Amino acid sequence: MKSPFTGKEMKVVKETREMTFRKETFPVVFHYYICEDTNEQFEDEHFSALNYSQVLNQYRVKHHIPFPEQIKEIRLKYDLSATKMSEILGMGANSWRIYEGDEVPSKAHANLIQMIGKPENFEEYIQKYSELEDKQRDKILRHVQKLKTDTCYCTDQLYRFNCQPDIFTGFKAFDREKTKQVILFYAENQNPYKTKMNKLLFYSDFVHFRNTAQGITGLKYAALPHGPVPNYYEYLFEALVEEGLIAKEY
Repeated sequence: MKSPFTGKEMKVVKETREMTFRKETFPVVFHYYICEDTNEQFEDEHFSALNYSQVLNQYRVKHHIPFPEQIKEIRLKYDLSATKMSEILGMGANSWRIYEGDEVPSKAHANLIQMIGKPENFEEYIQKYSELEDKQRDKILRHVQKLKTDTCYCTDQLYRFNCQPDIFTGFKAFDREKTKQVILFYAENQNPYKTKMNKLLFYSDFVHFRNTAQGITGLKYAALPHGPVPNYYEYLFEALVEEGLIAKEY
């Protein structure tokens, strides 16, 4: 970014500061530009979002509030629109949609969203509290009941990666589609050995972490003697083999 005063490229500075969200204060690694001639400080749109997201992420973890990716995954699991989810739960018409964006739910809404993440809880909620018409309710319940007995859903190996985001992923929730696409990209273009694939995943996530304070995939990594690898990487690759996305050769 160039200084509006001198037109010269400005220096990037990172320092520990405290920022406040909903009357609570959290430490962040604050990013900004400084004009060395005038000593003026500036944030562009990227740095502003980066600084603010660090506060939101810590607040979510402290109060067990689901992340946008997790909220979206719950809705997609039930094959419902954001508007319909808001209607079922008695929220404002646009509440679920903005929660899938960057808006942090209230604690009451967060608890409700977490609760209906389990199909049996969602089924009970619809039966007892929803004001849907009978035809709509029955259609949704049929889908929910199928989820409860669907063995593919219950034995999905990728669900072991759905853990609470934390600092080690930059508070990035596990993103199964991005993980698949990153692995598929390297499989098609590099044809790598397993060791190289693990290193490519690590560098992809941590270069992105360095630039944006957040990983791409949401995978967590373990430090082994010959370098970092994703936790449970054997399960990860086997799951994608079973899906027919990649193949392993010996």
